[in-house]
Amino acid sequence: MASTRLISEESSYGFLGNIPHIIRDCFRYSLFFSLLSVLILLFFTSYISDVILGNTISIYLLYILAIALPICSLSSCLNGYFMAVKKIGIIVVSQVLEVLVQIIVVFIFYALNIFTTTNSICLGLILGLIISDICSFLYLIYEYFIDYKKYKNSTHNKCNFRKQICKISLPVAFTTYIKSGLSTLKNSLIPIAFVSYGLSYDQSLSYYGLISGTVMTLLLFPFTFIQSYSSLLIPELSTYNIKSDSKKIIRITKKSLSLTFVFSILIVIVLVLFSHWIDEYLYKSLSIEFYIKLLAPIIIYIYMDNVIDSLLKSLDLQVYVMIINIVDLIISILFIKFLIPSFGINGYIFILYFSEIFNFFVSLFILRRKIGR
Repeated sequence: MASTRLISEESSYGFLGNIPHIIRDCFRYSLFFSLLSVLILLFFTSYISDVILGNTISIYLLYILAIALPICSLSSCLNGYFMAVKKIGIIVVSQVLEVLVQIIVVFIFYALNIFTTTNSICLGLILGLIISDICSFLYLIYEYFIDYKKYKNSTHNKCNFRKQICKISLPVAFTTYIKSGLSTLKNSLIPIAFVSYGLSYDQSLSYYGLISGTVMTLLLFPFTFIQSYSSLLIPELSTYNIKSDSKKIIRITKKSLSLTFVFSILIVIVLVLFSHWIDEYLYKSLSIEFYIKLLAPIIIYIYMDNVIDSLLKSLDLQVYVMIINIVDLIISILFIKFLIPSFGINGYIFILYFSEIFNFFVSLFILRRKIGR
């Protein structure tokens, strides 16, 4: 976020020579906080393994997972750079490379018949994550050094962007930590709430996995087609926001929301019409046709809210986005505590709808207040 915003601002002013300094300071910031996160993770591994995960996986897997944190952090800086300079193709290639490497690693583990226990499955997934992150980072840093040549001659004076980076990143980081903690608590409470409703623990995990891991993943997949467009809104509107060009901000906002609404409606229609085919040929024995039809309309709010979040971030309202998410999580946790034990899966469906609709309307309200329409 910080690298995207600052690079967009410097580019709009024509200060291209400052871009390497921004990347340097963003790297230092990312390394410091990612290494701090690694230390915190290592310190709490026993608690996470015993209390949160219930000793279902080996503690050493968490140690291995910690390796990925600095790499992910540095990759985020580079993704922010390429987003700011509008080279989305490089980001897409890095993401495709990441997914392909993950698939290859998992396939190798499967071919070698290593997936025999829960620990071996988790190890394969974690190694796939780490190796894919390394490959993606190496590709991004290679592309950045190619780009660096055009800034090299114009980079003379030493500039320090630490204050600007901290001003943007620290509030977001603080609220993100709160959001992550609440999200973890929310996901942990759902199976427990199903058990309180009267289901066995295995049935609870089955219902939770069916809705969250299968149906919602299917509903969110089409959003990948407009995710790049959504990401491009951040540097584009940041430039117009700096110039206080309200007419272009309003025009882009209306156009992006209109296109997203039409796209989401089309996806809802396709999913509802082909829900039987999807259930029969893709998921076979899971019987998710009913839940696809029931939850399909929710993607209108999810897709629209994601685009509105990008618009708010580009208008320097990223903290509001995080606060909305935190309030939403707190309300959802309270609903999980009281509704699911009484109404079971129906209560969970209601919570999903309420959460997305609440998030959408509050975000839309803030956006309308900002642009004055």
